[in-house]
Amino acid sequence: MQREHRALVISGELLIFVTLLTLLSGFFTTKNFLVGKWISYSSAYRIHTIILPIIFIPLLYVHSLAGILIAIERVRALNKGTIRKTIVVIWTLIFMGLLVLYLAQPESISSENNSGSILAQTAASPSIDAEKEGIILTLEEVSKHNQSNDCWIIVENKIYNVTSFLNIHPGGEDAIIPYCGTNATEVFFSKHDQGAYETLQQYYIGRIGDIIKR
Repeated sequence: MQREHRALVISGELLIFVTLLTLLSGFFTTKNFLVGKWISYSSAYRIHTIILPIIFIPLLYVHSLAGILIAIERVRALNKGTIRKTIVVIWTLIFMGLLVLYLAQPESISSENNSGSILAQTAASPSIDAEKEGIILTLEEVSKHNQSNDCWIIVENKIYNVTSFLNIHPGGEDAIIPYCGTNATEVFFSKHDQGAYETLQQYYIGRIGDIIKR
């Protein structure tokens, strides 16, 4: 009983700490004015969606199992060798299943890898009828607009035509041109604040998978 109590207390304290870190990393992935000052977007995303969950699940398993064992000891009908072991095995299998399911999921949007994840998934193969209606915003289409006189960029699954902004960009057009036709999510949030993000919205043309007029 003493061992279970100790495991319950220690795992509980660690869970509180990991939960606070999860909330903090979540702020960094959603509050654009924080990104770039202390941590990059991609790093915050990986910490929030990959590293911390892998730590959280085992801690939750230990904490919950310790609580179950303490509860079993207080119920005379359940505090038997076979029943006790069966409950532990079932609970362990449940958490192992959750961990396997989590690890089986592919990484979603993580700034630099967007082209191979959610962005690519949402850009379904267009039909012939859709092509007649206008331009379908695919990754391939964005990559064609990679010149100073025709510059599109992707930021968080959104596409912006920043051609007219190049000559008025405070950092000069050379700061943007290398990213024309690419996913610029990470570099954008590493160098800009919320004000710059709001300015960028003036050049929004659509999301991956949308159709715009020719």
